[in-house]
Amino acid sequence: MAHAIFEDRKGTVWFGGQGLHYWQKEKIHNAAGGALDKLMVNSIAEDLESNLWVGTESGGLFRLRDDQLDRFSLKDGLSSEEILSLYVDSEGAVWIGTARGGLNYYHGGTIRHVKKGQGLLPPSISGITEDDLGNLWLASYQGIFRAPRQQ
Repeated sequence: MAHAIFEDRKGTVWFGGQGLHYWQKEKIHNAAGGALDKLMVNSIAEDLESNLWVGTESGGLFRLRDDQLDRFSLKDGLSSEEILSLYVDSEGAVWIGTARGGLNYYHGGTIRHVKKGQGLLPPSISGITEDDLGNLWLASYQGIFRAPRQQ
């Protein structure tokens, strides 16, 4: 069963479910040397440098860069290791929607948590997109929220 599907700029189609896979030459291949096979992949995104970002159900966030897999967890600044959604904005920041940890973002080599004092956001964010005015739109179990990206 697939939980996520994503086409990168090169036209490769990626599938997330139990592990990470991609479609190439009319065949499905296991990605990252099978390193993610024991994890449920919920979301996939590509940043401006063509790195692939992978959000998992309980294993945190991963970045696939030049066939190397980097893991980001609570110790790296994530507020939750259950990643529900990913979005790369027009400035290259990777926005990370979590379960029970709200909104995080990765930019300039650092993960930051958008805290309640910075805006009233839901605890679980299942979808993220950006409009032409620089607002982030967040989907959650409590409804849809709009937040100015710069705040």
